[in-house]
Amino acid sequence: MPDVWIIQPVSVKCLTSENGITYSESGELKSDPGLEYKTDIRNFTFSDTKIKARYIKFQLRSNIQLPQWHAYKGNKAWIFVDEIVVR
Repeated sequence: MPDVWIIQPVSVKCLTSENGITYSESGELKSDPGLEYKTDIRNFTFSDTKIKARYIKFQLRSNIQLPQWHAYKGNKAWIFVDEIVVR
């Protein structure tokens, strides 16, 4: 059982826009069940190459509190984003 307060997101949405005002959802990826027990790095890859956009947003959904199985259950959970690559 990990003792870190950083957990995997439940889901990640990619939103794109050409004008920076109106965004469309370009995809949503969900974490695999059971990943909350792992402390390793997870890559979320959106691979639709047909999208034309000037602006990109990501919405990450997480558990607001550490889950019941966690040693510090009930405390605030964190998600860290290290790198975003756009090609």
